[in-house]
Amino acid sequence: NVVIERDFIGSINIGGNGWVIRNNTINQGTIYLNAYSNFVISNNVFAPGRINGTGSSTGIIIANNIFLGDLSGVCLYNLNNGTIINNIFWYSTAGFISGVAGAVFNNNLVYGTTTTLPPASNTGINNQNQINPFFLGVPVTTLAVAVPNYNFGFTTGSSAINAGTD
Repeated sequence: NVVIERDFIGSINIGGNGWVIRNNTINQGTIYLNAYSNFVISNNVFAPGRINGTGSSTGIIIANNIFLGDLSGVCLYNLNNGTIINNIFWYSTAGFISGVAGAVFNNNLVYGTTTTLPPASNTGINNQNQINPFFLGVPVTTLAVAVPNYNFGFTTGSSAINAGTD
């Protein structure tokens, strides 16, 4: 029952069940879930960053995050049966998801990669593949230390507006 909120951090190595990680900037780091369960990872900016499971964690909710690029070629690694909703994966490499199976991908937006959602061995609906979110003030080449100064709002007409669920 740990809450990490409103921080500018690197990597997190989780040691227990029931963590909530929200409203943070993950600066070139990884959230290691280890073999624990019941996580909510929401409203974070990964600049770039990754979520790394063990394949045995359960009760994983990854919602309303922005992944700016990926860390070492992958944003989501070795996660099974998670719920991945309302995220934006922006300028990630072609294989930015690896070892993810049985997950539900709903209402995510992917831009700047050839990967489409949901990936094989997963399910999902209402994902937007190869759609530019048209952020108000985020340069294509991002610098992690400047992330708190970016404007992640959307320009008028962006297909990301009202595309997720609450």
